[in-house]
Amino acid sequence: MIDIEIHNVNCVITGGDKYPQLRTCLETLSPGYQYTYLFKSGRWNGKVNLMAKGQFPTGLLSAVFQTVHEFNIPHVIIDKRVAKQIHIHPSPVQLRPYQEEIVQKCMFNMWSDTWWPRGVIQVATGGGKTEIAADMICKAQVPTIFLVHRQDLETQAIERFVPFGIDAGPLANIGHQLVTVTTIQSLMSWNMEFQKHYENAEGAKLERSDEWLARKGKKQDRQALFIKEKLTEIDQVFIDEAHLVAAKAENMNMFSTALSLMPNAYMRWGLTATPFLRDKLHNWMLEGATGPALAQITNRELIDMGYLSEAFVDIFVMPKEPSLPADWPRCYDYGIVTNKTRNERIVDCYKTYPGPTLIMVSKLGHGVLLQSELKKAGFSLPFLSGTSSQTERLQVLNSLKSGTLSGAIVSTIWDEGIDCPQIKAIIIAGAGKSEIKNLQRLGRGLRLAAGKSEVKLIDFFDSSPAILKKHSEIRKKLWQDQGFIVNLLK
Repeated sequence: MIDIEIHNVNCVITGGDKYPQLRTCLETLSPGYQYTYLFKSGRWNGKVNLMAKGQFPTGLLSAVFQTVHEFNIPHVIIDKRVAKQIHIHPSPVQLRPYQEEIVQKCMFNMWSDTWWPRGVIQVATGGGKTEIAADMICKAQVPTIFLVHRQDLETQAIERFVPFGIDAGPLANIGHQLVTVTTIQSLMSWNMEFQKHYENAEGAKLERSDEWLARKGKKQDRQALFIKEKLTEIDQVFIDEAHLVAAKAENMNMFSTALSLMPNAYMRWGLTATPFLRDKLHNWMLEGATGPALAQITNRELIDMGYLSEAFVDIFVMPKEPSLPADWPRCYDYGIVTNKTRNERIVDCYKTYPGPTLIMVSKLGHGVLLQSELKKAGFSLPFLSGTSSQTERLQVLNSLKSGTLSGAIVSTIWDEGIDCPQIKAIIIAGAGKSEIKNLQRLGRGLRLAAGKSEVKLIDFFDSSPAILKKHSEIRKKLWQDQGFIVNLLK
Protein backbone atom coordinates (compact mmCIF):
# COMPACT_ATOMS: atom_id res chain seq x y z
CA MET A 1 0.00 0.00 0.00
CA ILE A 2 1.26 3.48 -0.86
CA ASP A 3 0.09 6.91 0.27
CA ILE A 4 -0.04 9.66 -2.36
CA GLU A 5 -0.12 13.10 -0.78
CA ILE A 6 -1.26 15.76 -3.24
CA HIS A 7 -0.04 19.30 -2.67
CA ASN A 8 -0.40 22.32 -4.94
CA VAL A 9 3.24 22.25 -6.08
CA ASN A 10 4.45 18.67 -5.57
CA CYS A 11 3.09 15.24 -4.71
CA VAL A 12 4.75 12.89 -2.25
CA ILE A 13 4.58 9.09 -2.37
CA THR A 14 5.35 7.10 0.77
CA GLY A 15 5.88 3.36 0.58
CA GLY A 16 6.70 3.59 -3.11
CA ASP A 17 10.13 2.02 -2.64
CA LYS A 18 8.37 -1.36 -2.62
CA TYR A 19 7.29 -0.82 -6.23
CA PRO A 20 10.19 -0.42 -8.69
CA GLN A 21 7.72 0.54 -11.44
CA LEU A 22 7.00 3.81 -9.60
CA ARG A 23 10.68 4.67 -9.27
CA THR A 24 11.10 4.65 -13.04
CA CYS A 25 7.70 5.79 -14.31
CA LEU A 26 8.97 9.37 -14.78
CA GLU A 27 12.36 8.34 -16.13
CA THR A 28 13.32 8.97 -19.74
CA LEU A 29 16.33 9.62 -21.94
CA SER A 30 17.68 13.17 -21.98
CA PRO A 31 17.81 14.71 -25.49
CA GLY A 32 21.34 14.62 -26.86
CA TYR A 33 22.57 12.34 -24.10
CA GLN A 34 24.64 10.34 -26.60
CA TYR A 35 26.87 13.34 -27.30
CA THR A 36 27.78 14.08 -23.68
CA TYR A 37 31.12 13.26 -22.09
CA LEU A 38 29.43 11.56 -19.13
CA PHE A 39 27.58 9.14 -21.39
CA LYS A 40 30.53 8.47 -23.65
CA SER A 41 32.73 7.78 -20.63
CA GLY A 42 30.20 5.31 -19.22
CA ARG A 43 29.48 7.42 -16.12
CA TRP A 44 25.83 8.16 -17.02
CA ASN A 45 23.11 6.09 -18.68
CA GLY A 46 21.62 9.14 -20.38
CA LYS A 47 18.42 9.06 -18.33
CA VAL A 48 16.72 11.77 -16.27
CA ASN A 49 14.12 11.07 -13.59
CA LEU A 50 11.51 13.66 -12.59
CA MET A 51 10.68 11.67 -9.48
CA ALA A 52 13.18 12.20 -6.66
CA LYS A 53 12.82 10.38 -3.33
CA GLY A 54 9.13 9.78 -3.96
CA GLN A 55 8.42 13.43 -4.82
CA PHE A 56 7.30 14.73 -8.23
CA PRO A 57 5.55 17.80 -9.72
CA THR A 58 1.79 17.70 -9.16
CA GLY A 59 1.13 18.39 -12.84
CA LEU A 60 2.41 14.87 -13.57
CA LEU A 61 -0.05 13.16 -11.24
CA SER A 62 -2.12 11.67 -14.05
CA ALA A 63 1.04 10.30 -15.68
CA VAL A 64 2.06 8.60 -12.43
CA PHE A 65 -1.43 7.19 -11.98
CA GLN A 66 -1.14 5.41 -15.32
CA THR A 67 1.58 3.29 -13.69
CA VAL A 68 -0.40 2.89 -10.46
CA HIS A 69 -3.36 1.48 -12.39
CA GLU A 70 -1.31 -0.53 -14.87
CA PHE A 71 0.39 -2.50 -12.10
CA ASN A 72 -2.62 -2.50 -9.73
CA ILE A 73 -0.62 -0.82 -6.99
CA PRO A 74 -2.80 -0.44 -3.87
CA HIS A 75 -2.96 3.20 -2.89
CA VAL A 76 -4.61 5.84 -0.77
CA ILE A 77 -4.99 9.43 -2.02
CA ILE A 78 -4.50 12.15 0.59
CA ASP A 79 -5.49 15.47 -0.92
CA LYS A 80 -3.64 18.21 0.95
CA ARG A 81 -4.09 20.93 -1.65
CA VAL A 82 -5.09 24.32 -0.40
CA ALA A 83 -8.18 24.86 -2.53
CA LYS A 84 -10.91 27.39 -1.79
CA GLN A 85 -14.44 27.36 -3.08
CA ILE A 86 -14.85 30.05 -5.70
CA HIS A 87 -17.98 31.78 -6.95
CA ILE A 88 -18.26 32.47 -10.67
CA HIS A 89 -18.66 36.21 -11.26
CA PRO A 90 -20.01 37.96 -14.36
CA SER A 91 -17.31 38.75 -16.90
CA PRO A 92 -17.21 41.71 -19.34
CA VAL A 93 -14.95 39.78 -21.75
CA GLN A 94 -16.62 38.97 -25.06
CA LEU A 95 -15.42 35.53 -26.10
CA ARG A 96 -15.55 33.60 -29.33
CA PRO A 97 -17.40 30.26 -29.14
CA TYR A 98 -14.23 28.15 -28.94
CA GLN A 99 -12.84 30.45 -26.25
CA GLU A 100 -15.98 29.97 -24.16
CA GLU A 101 -15.60 26.21 -24.47
CA ILE A 102 -11.99 26.42 -23.31
CA VAL A 103 -12.87 28.54 -20.27
CA GLN A 104 -15.66 26.14 -19.28
CA LYS A 105 -13.45 23.10 -19.69
CA CYS A 106 -10.64 24.63 -17.66
CA MET A 107 -12.61 26.12 -14.80
CA PHE A 108 -14.68 22.98 -14.26
CA ASN A 109 -11.96 20.45 -15.00
CA MET A 110 -12.15 17.29 -12.90
CA TRP A 111 -9.66 14.58 -12.02
CA SER A 112 -10.59 11.48 -10.03
CA ASP A 113 -13.89 13.09 -8.99
CA THR A 114 -12.13 16.16 -7.59
CA TRP A 115 -11.95 19.70 -8.92
CA TRP A 116 -8.67 20.03 -10.83
CA PRO A 117 -8.19 23.63 -12.04
CA ARG A 118 -4.84 23.29 -13.78
CA GLY A 119 -3.41 22.48 -17.21
CA VAL A 120 -2.00 23.84 -20.46
CA ILE A 121 -4.12 26.01 -22.75
CA GLN A 122 -2.65 25.75 -26.24
CA VAL A 123 -4.08 28.27 -28.69
CA ALA A 124 -2.29 29.36 -31.86
CA THR A 125 -1.07 32.95 -32.14
CA GLY A 126 -4.01 35.29 -32.79
CA GLY A 127 -6.43 32.92 -31.05
CA GLY A 128 -6.86 35.17 -28.02
CA LYS A 129 -4.97 33.56 -25.15
CA THR A 130 -4.97 36.86 -23.25
CA GLU A 131 -8.76 37.17 -23.63
CA ILE A 132 -9.18 33.63 -22.31
CA ALA A 133 -6.99 34.44 -19.30
CA ALA A 134 -8.82 37.73 -18.73
CA ASP A 135 -12.19 35.97 -18.70
CA MET A 136 -10.96 33.34 -16.24
CA ILE A 137 -9.58 36.09 -14.00
CA CYS A 138 -12.85 38.04 -14.09
CA LYS A 139 -14.90 34.93 -13.35
CA ALA A 140 -12.76 33.67 -10.45
CA GLN A 141 -11.89 37.04 -8.84
CA VAL A 142 -9.01 35.57 -6.82
CA PRO A 143 -5.48 36.96 -6.29
CA THR A 144 -3.54 36.06 -9.42
CA ILE A 145 0.03 36.08 -10.72
CA PHE A 146 0.57 36.42 -14.49
CA LEU A 147 4.15 35.33 -15.29
CA VAL A 148 5.92 36.57 -18.42
CA HIS A 149 9.57 36.29 -19.49
CA ARG A 150 10.35 39.78 -20.83
CA GLN A 151 9.88 43.29 -19.47
CA ASP A 152 8.07 44.53 -22.59
CA LEU A 153 5.58 41.65 -22.30
CA GLU A 154 4.89 42.68 -18.70
CA THR A 155 3.87 46.17 -19.82
CA GLN A 156 1.89 44.76 -22.74
CA ALA A 157 -0.05 42.30 -20.54
CA ILE A 158 -1.03 45.01 -18.06
CA GLU A 159 -2.27 47.19 -20.92
CA ARG A 160 -4.26 44.28 -22.37
CA PHE A 161 -6.03 43.66 -19.05
CA VAL A 162 -7.07 47.29 -18.47
CA PRO A 163 -9.98 47.38 -21.01
CA PHE A 164 -11.63 44.49 -19.15
CA GLY A 165 -11.65 46.42 -15.89
CA ILE A 166 -9.02 44.16 -14.36
CA ASP A 167 -6.93 45.81 -11.66
CA ALA A 168 -3.45 44.75 -12.78
CA GLY A 169 0.02 46.03 -12.02
CA PRO A 170 3.67 45.09 -11.39
CA LEU A 171 5.16 42.99 -8.59
CA ALA A 172 5.96 46.04 -6.47
CA ASN A 173 2.18 46.59 -6.04
CA ILE A 174 1.32 43.02 -5.04
CA GLY A 175 -1.34 42.90 -2.37
CA HIS A 176 -3.00 46.06 -3.69
CA GLN A 177 -4.35 44.64 -6.97
CA LEU A 178 -6.20 41.60 -8.25
CA VAL A 179 -3.59 40.61 -10.83
CA THR A 180 0.17 40.96 -10.46
CA VAL A 181 2.04 40.81 -13.77
CA THR A 182 5.73 40.10 -13.40
CA THR A 183 8.68 38.63 -15.21
CA ILE A 184 10.10 35.39 -13.92
CA GLN A 185 13.45 37.18 -13.55
CA SER A 186 11.96 39.88 -11.31
CA LEU A 187 10.26 37.29 -9.13
CA MET A 188 13.51 35.37 -8.70
CA SER A 189 15.41 38.57 -7.93
CA TRP A 190 13.05 39.47 -5.08
CA ASN A 191 13.27 35.91 -3.78
CA MET A 192 17.06 36.16 -3.65
CA GLU A 193 16.72 39.47 -1.80
CA PHE A 194 14.43 37.80 0.73
CA GLN A 195 16.75 34.83 1.25
CA LYS A 196 19.70 37.13 1.75
CA HIS A 197 18.04 38.88 4.68
CA TYR A 198 15.60 36.36 6.12
CA GLU A 199 16.86 32.82 5.51
CA ASN A 200 20.09 31.01 6.18
CA ALA A 201 21.66 28.50 3.79
CA GLU A 202 19.32 25.74 4.98
CA GLY A 203 16.22 27.85 4.44
CA ALA A 204 15.52 28.41 8.13
CA LYS A 205 14.12 31.83 9.04
CA LEU A 206 16.50 34.31 10.62
CA GLU A 207 15.49 36.16 13.77
CA ARG A 208 14.33 39.49 12.45
CA SER A 209 11.00 40.65 13.81
CA ASP A 210 8.52 42.99 12.19
CA GLU A 211 9.21 45.40 15.02
CA TRP A 212 12.93 45.39 14.15
CA LEU A 213 12.09 45.97 10.51
CA ALA A 214 9.86 48.89 11.37
CA ARG A 215 12.59 50.53 13.44
CA LYS A 216 15.80 49.70 11.59
CA GLY A 217 15.12 47.67 8.48
CA LYS A 218 15.81 49.08 5.07
CA LYS A 219 12.89 49.83 2.79
CA GLN A 220 14.06 47.12 0.36
CA ASP A 221 14.21 44.60 3.23
CA ARG A 222 10.65 45.38 4.25
CA GLN A 223 9.42 45.18 0.66
CA ALA A 224 11.11 41.80 0.11
CA LEU A 225 9.38 40.41 3.20
CA PHE A 226 6.05 41.91 2.16
CA ILE A 227 6.27 40.43 -1.34
CA LYS A 228 7.19 37.01 0.05
CA GLU A 229 4.20 37.04 2.36
CA LYS A 230 1.79 38.20 -0.35
CA LEU A 231 2.96 35.47 -2.71
CA THR A 232 1.59 32.90 -0.26
CA GLU A 233 -1.85 34.52 -0.68
CA ILE A 234 -1.89 33.95 -4.46
CA ASP A 235 -4.65 31.55 -5.54
CA GLN A 236 -4.10 31.48 -9.31
CA VAL A 237 -1.03 31.45 -11.58
CA PHE A 238 -0.79 31.92 -15.35
CA ILE A 239 2.49 31.13 -17.12
CA ASP A 240 2.56 33.00 -20.41
CA GLU A 241 4.59 31.36 -23.22
CA ALA A 242 4.58 28.25 -21.03
CA HIS A 243 6.61 26.20 -23.51
CA LEU A 244 9.66 28.11 -22.24
CA VAL A 245 9.43 26.05 -19.05
CA ALA A 246 10.57 23.08 -21.09
CA ALA A 247 13.10 24.88 -23.29
CA LYS A 248 15.98 23.56 -21.18
CA ALA A 249 16.62 22.04 -17.77
CA GLU A 250 17.76 25.36 -16.26
CA ASN A 251 14.40 26.91 -17.17
CA MET A 252 12.54 24.08 -15.47
CA ASN A 253 14.56 24.57 -12.29
CA MET A 254 13.95 28.32 -12.34
CA PHE A 255 10.20 27.97 -12.92
CA SER A 256 9.95 25.24 -10.27
CA THR A 257 11.53 27.58 -7.74
CA ALA A 258 9.27 30.45 -8.78
CA LEU A 259 6.10 28.35 -8.61
CA SER A 260 7.07 27.02 -5.18
CA LEU A 261 6.90 30.62 -3.90
CA MET A 262 3.12 30.38 -4.38
CA PRO A 263 2.34 27.15 -2.47
CA ASN A 264 -1.34 28.01 -2.03
CA ALA A 265 -2.05 28.64 -5.72
CA TYR A 266 -4.44 25.79 -6.49
CA MET A 267 -5.30 27.18 -9.95
CA ARG A 268 -2.31 26.83 -12.31
CA TRP A 269 -2.45 27.46 -16.04
CA GLY A 270 0.07 27.42 -18.87
CA LEU A 271 -0.60 29.55 -21.96
CA THR A 272 1.17 28.73 -25.22
CA ALA A 273 0.72 28.84 -28.97
CA THR A 274 3.10 25.94 -29.32
CA PRO A 275 2.03 22.30 -29.31
CA PHE A 276 3.78 19.55 -27.41
CA LEU A 277 6.33 19.02 -30.16
CA ARG A 278 9.39 17.79 -28.40
CA ASP A 279 10.63 14.68 -26.63
CA LYS A 280 9.03 13.07 -23.59
CA LEU A 281 11.32 14.84 -21.11
CA HIS A 282 10.45 18.34 -22.31
CA ASN A 283 6.75 17.49 -22.52
CA TRP A 284 6.86 16.20 -18.95
CA MET A 285 8.68 19.35 -17.79
CA LEU A 286 5.91 21.51 -19.21
CA GLU A 287 3.15 19.28 -17.92
CA GLY A 288 4.73 19.12 -14.47
CA ALA A 289 4.51 22.90 -13.98
CA THR A 290 0.75 23.05 -14.50
CA GLY A 291 -0.83 19.86 -15.86
CA PRO A 292 -1.62 18.18 -19.18
CA ALA A 293 -3.03 20.00 -22.21
CA LEU A 294 -6.72 20.84 -21.70
CA ALA A 295 -7.30 22.70 -24.96
CA GLN A 296 -5.63 22.71 -28.37
CA ILE A 297 -6.59 25.14 -31.15
CA THR A 298 -4.35 25.14 -34.24
CA ASN A 299 -3.53 27.74 -36.88
CA ARG A 300 -5.52 25.78 -39.45
CA GLU A 301 -8.62 25.68 -37.23
CA LEU A 302 -8.48 29.45 -36.65
CA ILE A 303 -7.95 30.11 -40.37
CA ASP A 304 -10.88 27.87 -41.31
CA MET A 305 -13.08 29.64 -38.72
CA GLY A 306 -12.15 32.99 -40.25
CA TYR A 307 -10.16 34.34 -37.31
CA LEU A 308 -6.72 34.31 -38.97
CA SER A 309 -5.35 35.15 -42.40
CA GLU A 310 -4.66 32.39 -44.89
CA ALA A 311 -0.94 31.74 -45.37
CA PHE A 312 0.81 31.03 -48.65
CA VAL A 313 4.39 29.79 -48.55
CA ASP A 314 6.95 30.49 -51.26
CA ILE A 315 10.18 28.52 -50.85
CA PHE A 316 13.10 29.57 -53.04
CA VAL A 317 15.42 26.67 -53.83
CA MET A 318 19.06 27.73 -53.49
CA PRO A 319 21.66 26.24 -55.84
CA LYS A 320 24.04 23.60 -54.52
CA GLU A 321 27.37 24.97 -53.36
CA PRO A 322 29.85 22.07 -52.92
CA SER A 323 32.48 24.42 -51.49
CA LEU A 324 30.42 25.19 -48.36
CA PRO A 325 31.89 23.71 -45.14
CA ALA A 326 29.89 20.77 -43.81
CA ASP A 327 30.55 21.28 -40.08
CA TRP A 328 28.47 23.36 -37.67
CA PRO A 329 28.62 26.31 -37.07
CA ARG A 330 30.77 27.19 -40.10
CA CYS A 331 28.15 25.85 -42.51
CA TYR A 332 25.61 28.26 -40.99
CA ASP A 333 27.96 31.23 -41.21
CA TYR A 334 28.90 30.55 -44.83
CA GLY A 335 25.64 28.98 -46.04
CA ILE A 336 23.19 31.39 -44.37
CA VAL A 337 24.74 34.52 -42.88
CA THR A 338 27.28 35.49 -45.55
CA ASN A 339 25.79 33.60 -48.51
CA LYS A 340 25.81 36.25 -51.26
CA THR A 341 23.29 34.51 -53.55
CA ARG A 342 20.87 33.89 -50.71
CA ASN A 343 21.10 37.43 -49.32
CA GLU A 344 20.56 38.92 -52.78
CA ARG A 345 17.38 36.86 -53.09
CA ILE A 346 16.21 38.16 -49.70
CA VAL A 347 16.65 41.74 -50.93
CA ASP A 348 14.78 40.88 -54.14
CA CYS A 349 11.92 39.37 -52.12
CA TYR A 350 11.69 42.49 -49.99
CA LYS A 351 11.37 44.59 -53.16
CA THR A 352 8.82 42.22 -54.76
CA TYR A 353 6.35 41.23 -52.06
CA PRO A 354 3.78 43.69 -50.65
CA GLY A 355 4.53 44.95 -47.16
CA PRO A 356 4.80 45.71 -44.37
CA THR A 357 7.45 42.99 -44.30
CA LEU A 358 9.39 41.37 -41.45
CA ILE A 359 12.83 39.98 -42.26
CA MET A 360 13.59 37.56 -39.42
CA VAL A 361 17.18 36.60 -38.61
CA SER A 362 18.79 34.46 -35.95
CA LYS A 363 22.29 35.99 -35.89
CA LEU A 364 23.07 39.64 -35.20
CA GLY A 365 25.73 39.68 -37.92
CA HIS A 366 23.15 38.53 -40.46
CA GLY A 367 20.84 41.38 -39.54
CA VAL A 368 23.63 43.94 -39.87
CA LEU A 369 24.68 42.52 -43.24
CA LEU A 370 21.14 42.49 -44.64
CA GLN A 371 20.58 46.02 -43.40
CA SER A 372 23.67 47.09 -45.36
CA GLU A 373 22.62 45.20 -48.51
CA LEU A 374 19.14 46.71 -48.40
CA LYS A 375 20.59 50.18 -47.97
CA LYS A 376 22.66 49.66 -51.14
CA ALA A 377 19.39 48.82 -52.90
CA GLY A 378 17.83 52.06 -51.67
CA PHE A 379 15.94 50.81 -48.62
CA SER A 380 16.65 52.10 -45.11
CA LEU A 381 15.26 49.52 -42.67
CA PRO A 382 15.68 49.46 -38.90
CA PHE A 383 17.26 46.39 -37.32
CA LEU A 384 15.87 45.42 -33.92
CA SER A 385 17.81 43.11 -31.62
CA GLY A 386 18.24 42.49 -27.92
CA THR A 387 20.33 45.65 -27.67
CA SER A 388 17.49 47.85 -28.96
CA SER A 389 15.76 49.99 -26.34
CA GLN A 390 12.10 49.63 -25.51
CA THR A 391 11.54 53.06 -27.07
CA GLU A 392 13.12 51.93 -30.36
CA ARG A 393 11.08 48.73 -30.44
CA LEU A 394 7.84 50.60 -29.78
CA GLN A 395 8.60 53.21 -32.44
CA VAL A 396 9.20 50.52 -35.07
CA LEU A 397 6.06 48.61 -34.06
CA ASN A 398 3.87 51.71 -34.24
CA SER A 399 5.39 52.74 -37.59
CA LEU A 400 4.65 49.29 -39.05
CA LYS A 401 1.08 49.48 -37.78
CA SER A 402 0.51 52.97 -39.17
CA GLY A 403 2.04 52.13 -42.55
CA THR A 404 4.78 54.75 -42.32
CA LEU A 405 7.39 51.98 -42.31
CA SER A 406 7.44 49.35 -45.06
CA GLY A 407 9.48 46.77 -43.19
CA ALA A 408 11.97 45.88 -40.48
CA ILE A 409 14.75 43.41 -39.83
CA VAL A 410 14.24 41.69 -36.48
CA SER A 411 16.14 39.17 -34.42
CA THR A 412 14.61 36.46 -32.23
CA ILE A 413 13.22 39.10 -29.85
CA TRP A 414 10.21 39.31 -32.21
CA ASP A 415 9.67 35.56 -32.43
CA GLU A 416 6.85 35.88 -29.90
CA GLY A 417 4.65 38.32 -28.02
CA ILE A 418 4.49 41.03 -30.71
CA ASP A 419 1.08 42.02 -32.05
CA CYS A 420 1.21 43.65 -35.49
CA PRO A 421 -1.74 42.47 -37.63
CA GLN A 422 -0.70 44.73 -40.52
CA ILE A 423 2.25 42.47 -41.46
CA LYS A 424 1.68 41.05 -44.96
CA ALA A 425 4.97 39.26 -45.64
CA ILE A 426 7.47 37.40 -43.48
CA ILE A 427 10.91 36.43 -44.76
CA ILE A 428 12.46 33.57 -42.79
CA ALA A 429 16.04 34.67 -43.42
CA GLY A 430 17.53 32.86 -40.44
CA ALA A 431 16.56 29.28 -41.43
CA GLY A 432 16.75 26.77 -38.54
CA LYS A 433 14.90 23.56 -37.75
CA SER A 434 12.93 24.44 -34.59
CA GLU A 435 9.24 23.84 -35.18
CA ILE A 436 8.43 25.96 -32.15
CA LYS A 437 10.39 28.99 -33.31
CA ASN A 438 9.20 28.79 -36.90
CA LEU A 439 5.55 28.53 -35.88
CA GLN A 440 6.06 31.55 -33.64
CA ARG A 441 7.61 33.49 -36.53
CA LEU A 442 4.71 32.61 -38.78
CA GLY A 443 2.34 33.82 -36.07
CA ARG A 444 3.66 37.37 -36.46
CA GLY A 445 1.76 37.63 -39.75
CA LEU A 446 -1.37 35.54 -39.34
CA ARG A 447 -3.54 38.12 -37.58
CA LEU A 448 -6.31 39.73 -39.60
CA ALA A 449 -6.29 43.44 -40.38
CA ALA A 450 -8.24 45.87 -42.53
CA GLY A 451 -7.46 45.25 -46.20
CA LYS A 452 -5.60 42.04 -45.46
CA SER A 453 -6.85 38.49 -46.01
CA GLU A 454 -3.60 36.58 -46.47
CA VAL A 455 0.04 36.58 -45.50
CA LYS A 456 3.01 35.55 -47.60
CA LEU A 457 5.71 33.47 -45.93
CA ILE A 458 9.01 33.47 -47.81
CA ASP A 459 11.44 30.68 -46.96
CA PHE A 460 14.54 29.17 -48.56
CA PHE A 461 15.47 25.59 -49.35
CA ASP A 462 19.20 25.38 -48.77
CA SER A 463 20.40 22.56 -51.02
CA SER A 464 23.81 22.22 -49.39
CA PRO A 465 25.51 21.19 -47.18
CA ALA A 466 23.62 18.18 -45.78
CA ILE A 467 22.76 19.71 -42.40
CA LEU A 468 21.22 22.87 -43.89
CA LYS A 469 19.34 20.75 -46.42
CA LYS A 470 17.93 18.64 -43.60
CA HIS A 471 16.79 21.77 -41.75
CA SER A 472 15.10 23.01 -44.95
CA GLU A 473 13.25 19.72 -45.35
CA ILE A 474 12.00 19.99 -41.75
CA ARG A 475 10.66 23.49 -42.39
CA LYS A 476 9.02 22.49 -45.66
CA LYS A 477 7.26 19.58 -43.94
CA LEU A 478 6.14 21.89 -41.15
CA TRP A 479 4.45 24.31 -43.56
CA GLN A 480 2.79 21.42 -45.40
CA ASP A 481 1.62 19.83 -42.14
CA GLN A 482 0.01 23.16 -41.22
CA GLY A 483 -2.16 22.81 -44.35
CA PHE A 484 -0.59 25.72 -46.24
CA ILE A 485 -0.09 25.85 -50.00
CA VAL A 486 3.68 25.52 -50.56
CA ASN A 487 5.28 26.72 -53.81
CA LEU A 488 8.86 25.74 -54.69
CA LEU A 489 10.48 28.48 -56.75
CA LYS A 490 13.86 28.95 -58.42
